[in-house]
Amino acid sequence: MSLQTIIVVALRLSGLYWLVQGLVGFVALLPLLGALDAPLPPLAVYSYCILPIGFLLLAAILWWGAPRIAAEIARGYDQPVALTTLTREDLYAGGFVFLGLWFALSSLSPLLEGTGHFLALAWKLGIRNPQTADLLGGWLVPAITMAVGLTSLLGAHRWATRLASKP
Repeated sequence: MSLQTIIVVALRLSGLYWLVQGLVGFVALLPLLGALDAPLPPLAVYSYCILPIGFLLLAAILWWGAPRIAAEIARGYDQPVALTTLTREDLYAGGFVFLGLWFALSSLSPLLEGTGHFLALAWKLGIRNPQTADLLGGWLVPAITMAVGLTSLLGAHRWATRLASKP
């Protein structure tokens, strides 16, 4: 297997990580935008969208630009790597397991903490209170990250088979 192929796999897995971070960033904004009383959010709220948009842009660049970036990185050094029994599908499967574990384990503590805060305070504040929206966002982000982590972890073989068949 060539070094360039390994770099493409690593770049695409990084792109998936940034895709999840961008989508979770937008989901975290939904409760905040829903709690505003104004029909259109002020310009300051739109500034919160810059970071998730940047994450999604980075994810797209890493995904579609992975072959070109890998060719540039491995230029002059693209030697075969002695991984006789390791296939591209194996690399993707290992990457999905690692990514799934990372997402699931890193979201466990914030999920428990966010659930506790939401259950303890949200019913007192009311549904239209911006603090409730903040509490819900504090719960939604780790909940979605946990769900993505478990999906990646449990479906690693299926996702790896799909991606390994693509060029």
